[in-house]
Amino acid sequence: MKQIPNIAIAALLALTVIAQADEKSDLKRANQYVTRTESAITKGNGILDKSQASNGQIIDSAKQSATKQLEEAKELLAKAKEWFDKVPDSFADKAAGLQSYKSAEEKLSALEQRLNGAADKIEKDNELLNQGSKNDASTIEALIDKLEKLKALMGSDGISRKYVDEWAQIDKDTKAMIAKYGNAKGSRGGNGDQGQRDFAIKVIDIKNKYDILIADVNGEYVKNEPGRIKANIQTIEEYIQKAVDQKNFGFFLDVIPRLSTILDAKGHCYETFLKDNPQFDASIVPSIKATLKNIEETAKKLENEIIQSNVPFKDIYTGGDKESLKSSIRANFLKKVPNAKILRIDIITSQWTRSVEWEYNSYQTSWSKTDQSTMQAIIYVQGKDPNHVYMLGCPLFKDNLSGGTVSLIVPGSDEKPANPAFILLKSKFN
Repeated sequence: MKQIPNIAIAALLALTVIAQADEKSDLKRANQYVTRTESAITKGNGILDKSQASNGQIIDSAKQSATKQLEEAKELLAKAKEWFDKVPDSFADKAAGLQSYKSAEEKLSALEQRLNGAADKIEKDNELLNQGSKNDASTIEALIDKLEKLKALMGSDGISRKYVDEWAQIDKDTKAMIAKYGNAKGSRGGNGDQGQRDFAIKVIDIKNKYDILIADVNGEYVKNEPGRIKANIQTIEEYIQKAVDQKNFGFFLDVIPRLSTILDAKGHCYETFLKDNPQFDASIVPSIKATLKNIEETAKKLENEIIQSNVPFKDIYTGGDKESLKSSIRANFLKKVPNAKILRIDIITSQWTRSVEWEYNSYQTSWSKTDQSTMQAIIYVQGKDPNHVYMLGCPLFKDNLSGGTVSLIVPGSDEKPANPAFILLKSKFN
């Protein structure tokens, strides 16, 4: 048997060492590409996770960024395979490297599937938002307007039963719109038209407006509204006392009705929004009802007291045109109210009161003069209650610049006067 020279053996051994060094380097490179692939996949999933946490789902911008990581990972994994293919299967540690490669391949496939699912969802969202922009845009706009008004009026004196009574429907409709479109993030218009983009913004806006209103109701409103309502009640009670002390029914014709309407609306609002809230003050609504009842009872009592104390006016004018003036008043009043039963007419001022004024007109740069005299008459008519006589005011005017032409303003009806100061007991009429 022929022996191989020692020098040849040495050369073979050297070649083997070099080959092994090359294979080790190739495996190292393959493993490095696997590591970089894993890193790209992790970044892609991280982008999607962040979008999920912030938006409740994967939005288009996140999908696009994660897709770039996916494409990079595919390229890196392809290069890893190229380097693994250069390493003999018999080479130590290749099997472990291939196991890491397969793990990265599975993760890559999972990321791709995740992105495909996100793309399908975005496409469906886009279609839903496009349809919404055509069918429900005006509905959402109207609801946003109503939510903004309610937010502005909650706890204020501007609240009215109208807005409160609409709340049940507003609440129902708003929840329906949010349920239908609230999770449809879509491409935010990236793959849609301007209508879709505008509608997507409206969907976000209505949810924000609703959340802000409910947060305000359960925060500032529930905390401070009872105090505001109690202050409203106290103010009304003070005006009631003034009306009684001054025997001035005018408070019940102006300020008290205005304040009571506000109080009623605020109580209705408080009960409607907070009746199921654990911080609901159960004493508020009964207090409001008691105040409103006090207004009604006190007004009726004061009305009767004023009517009982009223006396007829005195017919004190003695001018030579007295009877002709009364005839004119009668004729003009019956022309407006032909079925009225006139019991008497008194002129209750002793003489004409004259007033001369000059007024400057800046537009015409000139002065104009008025010269007018006035008197006051009372028309007594039979009331709807046979025990009452109504005293209806009738002002008279004399234009001294046109030869003393007299004009008058007669009442438009013979209905019961709102102010009992002008209602007389029939027994006191003479």
